Amino acid sequence: MERSILGGIETMIICAITPGFRDESIFDKVKSALKGGIDILQYREKEANNMIAEKVAAKLNRMCREAGTQFYVDDRVDIAFRIGAYGVHVGKDDMPVGMIREKYKNLHIGGSAYCSPQLAVELQYQGCDYVAFGSMFHTETKKDYGLCTPEIIKQVRGKLNIPVLAIGGINTENAHIFKNLGYEGIAVSSAIFSSPDPETTVNSLRESIS
Repeated sequence: MERSILGGIETMIICAITPGFRDESIFDKVKSALKGGIDILQYREKEANNMIAEKVAAKLNRMCREAGTQFYVDDRVDIAFRIGAYGVHVGKDDMPVGMIREKYKNLHIGGSAYCSPQLAVELQYQGCDYVAFGSMFHTETKKDYGLCTPEIIKQVRGKLNIPVLAIGGINTENAHIFKNLGYEGIAVSSAIFSSPDPETTVNSLRESIS
């Protein structure tokens, strides 16, 4: 299995992170974001029960496959495995990366490094396929964590041979900051899914990092 999220992508990637499921409108938003050309969709669900989360994840996974977009499930490794997702993204309180790598060999794994260069290196050693630094700016989804400086990547770029994403509060106004720092991509949630037109927002983000 090729351990890479890039899959031949030559430019910086855009990972869109969904809000939790509230109603069917999430599918319209995702459809628009997919039309805009996101490279990865990550389904982040903190409240729905497993039955609902799995149904939503399965539908999003089908949509991503039809669009040729990689689909990750946040935290819920068992759901990611059962629906045949491309991968799973985990944090410090989730199933250890080494255990996922051993038990679910076909899943690609993304890991949250928060603001810790040391943790990023450890996650690579444990078997992560990519790591994400953040939060870069204030965001409600990561309000309990500290803020990173975008230049944090310079402390570890020479030690990592896996892709690195920037995450947290990134939008069309600040995405350009990450263009030449050494990141392989950006992960964006609110700016895309709070937009009345996710497709246009994704296009604007792409222009900012191209």
